[in-house]
Amino acid sequence: MGTLVIKNLNFRCRHGLHDFERVIGNDFEVDAAFSIDLNQAGETDDIAYALDYSQACAAIEEIMNGEPVLLIETLLGRIGERLMDDFPEIEQLSVSIRKIRPPMETTCRYVEVSDTWTR
Repeated sequence: MGTLVIKNLNFRCRHGLHDFERVIGNDFEVDAAFSIDLNQAGETDDIAYALDYSQACAAIEEIMNGEPVLLIETLLGRIGERLMDDFPEIEQLSVSIRKIRPPMETTCRYVEVSDTWTR
């Protein structure tokens, strides 16, 4: 079993609890780590045996740029469920979402949520 990692997908989206966040938006980053069998893809050099990470990124982008939600936990769940549904070859998936410069009185670089899904 190996790991394929996508790091720091960047999005400007209108998710957030406050009305102004759904108007002006905020910056988000998404990471995804896929536990998958890499052997056959490595031996054959054939994309048919690999997880097509461009399709995984497109699925993440569709959710991030989709209907605004209040909580990043909602985005996290949608991304994890979608990737597990779309890619049956995934044995385990970890996703993290960071909201950059969240609107709060204390200075904070980001707030992050993470979760893991296993077959």
